[in-house]
Amino acid sequence: MDLITDFEWYNNLGVVVKFDKVKYQETFQIFPDDFGYVRGIGKTIINIRWNYNGQPIVFTNVWYEGTLPTPNMDKVIVTTSELGEYTTTIYNADGSVHKVVEMPYPIMPNLGRGPTRDEKPETSEVYWCRKKVDDYSMLIRLGYHDAWEERYFNPETGEIGGLRSDKSYGYY
Repeated sequence: MDLITDFEWYNNLGVVVKFDKVKYQETFQIFPDDFGYVRGIGKTIINIRWNYNGQPIVFTNVWYEGTLPTPNMDKVIVTTSELGEYTTTIYNADGSVHKVVEMPYPIMPNLGRGPTRDEKPETSEVYWCRKKVDDYSMLIRLGYHDAWEERYFNPETGEIGGLRSDKSYGYY
């Protein structure tokens, strides 16, 4: 099976951030401070591209913190925003849709503030999570109006599971 190669994010100002799988296993992907927003210019347009079987695959206008290849490098999680609504979709390496992710209601304890039980998340960010040496799962951080929760995420099924730990939620 051919895998994703040369994955990168780039903005409309020409700034390119290359995905480094070896580096990413030890830390989060680091983006320059002015990658998504430039003072005096405003929000930049973020795009992604990768190669699959010698063919370039390109997606435009993505939410860069919610867009990442899977640990197996056989799929890409892409989050987009249109009119303030975020959609997270799992794409196969060839760019075809694998699954649209159904966003869940919050499961974090409601401590007098934060999302209500019938509130869907406003944003999502995806990460790798090391289970053991060379074995990774994925996490998704769901952002509500003034709170967040970090939950396990299965990129094969699109299922969003339980909280990573009892400290995997907080308030902005």
